[in-house]
Parts: sequence; structure tokens; C-alpha cells
Amino acid sequence: MLVIRKEHKEAFARAQVNDFVSRMVKHLRSSFPDKTQQTPDPQLRMFVRRAIANARKYDIVRECDVARYLDLMMTHSPDFDRNARAQTVLRKTDVDAEGKLNRLDELLTGKRTNT
Repeated sequence: MLVIRKEHKEAFARAQVNDFVSRMVKHLRSSFPDKTQQTPDPQLRMFVRRAIANARKYDIVRECDVARYLDLMMTHSPDFDRNARAQTVLRKTDVDAEGKLNRLDELLTGKRTNT
């Protein structure tokens, strides 16, 4: 019988996060070349890891949602979540991550999203 120990699960989780970080670095470089061209990979990787941690505080954990959160950081400000109006949206407990991100898009861009 195969036994997967806690340390194996943790190693697998780290590998998944590292893979996601790598994909997001590529995404940011292709989607925001002017903002990322002067940023070394290690620094951009740290930025992505910080975004993952910040998003997690607001129950934004799915890869697709974290990617949108990262896009908001790049488009508006790396600390857009400190804005009082953004905080009101992000701290809602009765709205899922997708709903929060849609509301943030509306708030930050002034455009309604299709929901």
C-alpha cells in the first residue's frame, strides 16, 4: 500500500506553487511588458508570491482568481487592496472570490462586468 506522508504532501504543494509562480511570471511579462521588462525574475517571483499571500487573506485561492488579482495589482497598484473601498469588497464574507474580483473590476475601472 502506498503511504503519502505529510512531508510528501507539503513537497507536492510547494511544487504546485512554484509551477504557478513560474506561469504567472510568464503571464506578467507577456501581458505587462512595459511594467516588467526592468524587473529581474527573482524580484518578479517574490512579487507573485506576495500577491498569492495577499489574495489568500481575502479567500482568493483558485489559480484563475489569483491571476485576476495579480492583473489588478499590475493595472492599478501593487497595494490597491489597501484602498478603503477595495477593502470593503475584499472583506465581504457573503461573496465568493469571482464576485469580489468582478466588483473590484467595477470599482477600479468604473465599468460593469458581465456576471
